[in-house]
Amino acid sequence: MPRFAASLLLVCATALSQTSSFSLKSFHDPAPGITYFYPSEFTPMMPAPPSKEEGATPHCVRTSFSAGSDPAAGNSAFVFSLIDNACPGVLKDAQQLGSFTRTQILRQMKRYGTPVIMHDPVRYTVSGHPAAVTLASAQAADTQAAGTKTKNGDGTTYAAKACMLTGDPNTGRESGPKPVVCFDFTTTRRDLLPRLFAFSAQFDGETLQSLVPGTLLR
Repeated sequence: MPRFAASLLLVCATALSQTSSFSLKSFHDPAPGITYFYPSEFTPMMPAPPSKEEGATPHCVRTSFSAGSDPAAGNSAFVFSLIDNACPGVLKDAQQLGSFTRTQILRQMKRYGTPVIMHDPVRYTVSGHPAAVTLASAQAADTQAAGTKTKNGDGTTYAAKACMLTGDPNTGRESGPKPVVCFDFTTTRRDLLPRLFAFSAQFDGETLQSLVPGTLLR
């Protein structure tokens, strides 16, 4: 069985174990030439909230699409964003995929409490495009001090940040810096982290592949 087909079967099997009515929706971003697929329980957020990467002004990181789930189903959300040469310094940092995802997820998770890295950056490829993902969590200070739980769990927020290079993966730096697309996923329930594997991406003219490797949580 081709590797991409086996990966897709793993994606579907994991998602099916999480919900009995599994189906996907899609969103096409023409700028990087990518179609994203995501679980149907997510509802698009309009307008999408701006991405806020460290050291970036609003025009440096473009939010392409965002969506959230019903709070009763775990209060999960995701954002797709694009970093291009509008800000060369930010793009240069983003191209260091592993360190960038780690630095940014720690900064982003501060809004939820004290951030902790759950899984150091993992490098992989999506249809030949270099990618990296980091997992982190943060517990709200009030629940941490009191040892209390919220209705959605123990006051902990879990997150994953994955970024990958766009453009032709067969060309080198001599063709210019490649834009970077990032995927941010957050949830208030640890048992919903496997929903990460239901997200996939298809570059124009290329095969469909998971956005995050299915072995990450093993």
